[in-house]
Amino acid sequence: MQRERDAERASAAAARLLAAGRPAGDLLRDQGRLGEVLAVRDPDGTLRAWLVPVLVDDLMAGYFRAEADLSDWRWSSFQRRPDTLTGCPPAALWLDRETIRQRALSLARPGEIATEPRLGYDRVPDRLAWIVRLATAAGEVRDICVAGAAVWPAGPADAPLDSTDGGRRG
Repeated sequence: MQRERDAERASAAAARLLAAGRPAGDLLRDQGRLGEVLAVRDPDGTLRAWLVPVLVDDLMAGYFRAEADLSDWRWSSFQRRPDTLTGCPPAALWLDRETIRQRALSLARPGEIATEPRLGYDRVPDRLAWIVRLATAAGEVRDICVAGAAVWPAGPADAPLDSTDGGRRG
């Protein structure tokens, strides 16, 4: 019940920010709409943050992100410039769970099956990604990260980020 109220509060706060055109800009204020509020979870399942996508037609223009307590709001944009949607990915790459699961399966080994994607991050909270666990009948598991068009094996929690590839491996 509390989680539903917090998701509603996150949506209302994001709607106010979008209506004000801050920081998303006039194009998104006029044409954007909010997508489903998504919970971002730590590896142990604890709620870490809220993500509120901003969509225009079938494109994801960006998203608002707030900490679990609805503090520290941030804006991330896929737009190259605020007056155009150039550079914005198809929303399905970021939001459609079956599309995301299929993207993860592109790295599957023979016999691996994919679980339902969960929104989390790869090693540090700022590296937002959908996490898809691939498992074998023998019980071997590994996590695959999917963020838009990028797909990579999740790194160990204690591994340093590789600055030459943005930390994305694979």
